[in-house]
Amino acid sequence: MVLQLENGNSNGTSPEPKPISFDDPKLTPLLTTSLASSKPFFFTIGSNKREFMMHSALVASQSPTFERLVNNTNFKEGQSCRVDLENVEEETFIRFSQFAYTGKYDEGEVEAPPVDDEPVNPPSEPLAPAEDDSWGFGVTSTGKKKKGKSGWTSDEPAPLSAGPKGIYDQTSRTIVFEALAQKFVKRVSKLAAGPSTDTKKIQVGGRATSNPYLLHAKIFVFADYWGVTGLKEVSLCKLSSALQDVGSRVNTKGVRDRLVALVEYCYNEPRPEELLELVDLYAAFRLPQLWSREMASKVPSQRRINVYVRWRPLAASETESCQIDSKTNSSNADGPSLLSVSINRQASPIDRAWASASSFDGVLDVDADNHSAYQLIVANAIPKIMQGGAFSVFAYGHSGSGKTHTIIGYDYDNDKRLGLALAAARSLFAALEPLVNNSGHELDPDSAKGKEPPLGIGLSLFEVRRKTALDLLNHGTECHIREGPDGKTHIRGETELLGGGKVRVCPIVQQPCWAFTSLREELIRALSRRAVGSSTVHDQSSRTHAVLEFEVVSQRLIDARQALYDRQSELVPVGKRATDISIEEQSRGFIRGPGGTGWVPNPDYQIDQARIDAAEAEKAEFEARVAAAEVNLEDVLRSGRLASPCLGGKMVFVDLAGAEYHREKGSAAHIPKQTPQEQQEGRQINADLLALKEVIRAVARSEKGTRIPFRASPLTMVLREHFRQGDGQGDSDLSGASNLSSSAMVVTVSPAREQFAATLNSLKYGSLVGAV
Repeated sequence: MVLQLENGNSNGTSPEPKPISFDDPKLTPLLTTSLASSKPFFFTIGSNKREFMMHSALVASQSPTFERLVNNTNFKEGQSCRVDLENVEEETFIRFSQFAYTGKYDEGEVEAPPVDDEPVNPPSEPLAPAEDDSWGFGVTSTGKKKKGKSGWTSDEPAPLSAGPKGIYDQTSRTIVFEALAQKFVKRVSKLAAGPSTDTKKIQVGGRATSNPYLLHAKIFVFADYWGVTGLKEVSLCKLSSALQDVGSRVNTKGVRDRLVALVEYCYNEPRPEELLELVDLYAAFRLPQLWSREMASKVPSQRRINVYVRWRPLAASETESCQIDSKTNSSNADGPSLLSVSINRQASPIDRAWASASSFDGVLDVDADNHSAYQLIVANAIPKIMQGGAFSVFAYGHSGSGKTHTIIGYDYDNDKRLGLALAAARSLFAALEPLVNNSGHELDPDSAKGKEPPLGIGLSLFEVRRKTALDLLNHGTECHIREGPDGKTHIRGETELLGGGKVRVCPIVQQPCWAFTSLREELIRALSRRAVGSSTVHDQSSRTHAVLEFEVVSQRLIDARQALYDRQSELVPVGKRATDISIEEQSRGFIRGPGGTGWVPNPDYQIDQARIDAAEAEKAEFEARVAAAEVNLEDVLRSGRLASPCLGGKMVFVDLAGAEYHREKGSAAHIPKQTPQEQQEGRQINADLLALKEVIRAVARSEKGTRIPFRASPLTMVLREHFRQGDGQGDSDLSGASNLSSSAMVVTVSPAREQFAATLNSLKYGSLVGAV
């Protein structure tokens, strides 16, 4: 039987594709009346916009996500029976279509390596393969332990023997790689118990596969994104089988380059955990063969945060004769050009200059305005936000150094003086305008009957003060910072009691804004509620950490989130009632034993298990509603990104409270008197800033699974999800692990001599952050 799966481009310029022949018996049950009579569903694949067709009933049967995409007429894709998957390669989609129709897919014809493909960079002392070692791993195919040179036979790697220079010797290294190889064997054995990967060759338009390892990995990522469980299992089995069959061919350049491409693909962007686990193990024990100078140059740089220095001008009360001498020096090292800053107090001839490490990405002098700061720090992030990425900025510095001026600004009508946040919001609205004007393509049919623009910016603003968060968009409502059972940090206000036994859960308010002017007005109104007080520098210092977040939203996304909050609010009283009933019944069903020791069943009362079960059943029903609302929110975000990739893109601006430093001896600076409460706040601010530095350094240096001290302070707890997005676990990103995410820190400093110690400490802080 022959099914035509591919069509040419809409312009008719592509060659006529070859039909795919299916003669597998497994295809027969799929050829039902409902499948054959279902309408076609079209996929536009890749940058070339090549069009493919599949039966809609078959597409819908692959996963719940595809089912909602095909059958939900509220979605544009469901109405037009067409979806554009620009980021999916043709080769990957063809294998998906094969799997959908036959339950399997093939690799096609693998391109032969060059004739002169000789071994390159073999290990100086290769691992001695074991007897009957068909893989060349140094272990047998049955996974039996092989005795190493040192006689170590444990399942765990042998201790590393330190050589003269602290480098473990060749014997220990061999044992370590043998142990890693055994772990890989065990992992592959588990996968081998999954779906069969024995497939019959299917000719697909004469295509040849240049890298089968990378093909399987891309198919797995595609299946994981769309929730096609069967395809995930098959592709992972095929990848493990392909890696198993490499054997000693790993030392040939063609094979090695393909394996290096697989490793790079898995780590250039966040990938599913199952795929990383398999590639981790293989790359670990193949390190001597895979690692080379060329591969080292391709490894992504550490997840460092870009750090900038901004000097504020001297105040009217400060004189130029009392100014710090500062210089900016360029780095001559290879790689990214980083800057160092040196300062000298110049108070006496014996004063020596202090110089930072080369850790700053840019320095703004006293003449640079906010517009220059925006162009240097933020402007390049806007295109990434329009692709759904994330960008975060911290403003760090001592009190009175210009942090709030940099992030927010004070002249809201002058474009050159807008702070980084407002300037970014204005640029975002300008970038969204073409999408808003194209309402025939982008407009959400369910959003206020077409009256609201399809895309806007959701504004959130809260401040962290001591141990709580204050929602400035909700009249400064005090919110609790808690870690939930899901491992995420939740910021919620007091649960409100409503009539009829109902309650309302109050999360941080997100105000949708459909124009820059409305966002600016909401932001100014909220900022007026921010707490200020006396610091060691002046009496109008910000005494809290302000967290300002912009998110590209649609009305449908807002409605889906509100529905989730409503379902969670409905669950609260039901869950409490179930807990109360269980406690009540258990309390009445047991009494103190003789002598007041222990508990024994109450002979006068029989526990009403039916009452407990009824309450638990009601609770389970409402929990299912919450789960359904979560799935719907995920579907709305995913389907919305198909039409507008920018949906969900975030920018986070953190205006940190001014760091507190003790006055230097002999300083003539006037220090306002602080109350005991303000002194306590100063200590909490310093603790928060120290914790933030440690978290940033830990994130930049850590390997996957390493503990990061997010719970060290309330500030790092509320920023946890922004840090974790780089590992595919959060909603935003500070880690820079994804090429669509980045972050920056602006260290604001004063050139005044009387604030030399505070300036020095600020530069040391920024240097530590930028040097990781």
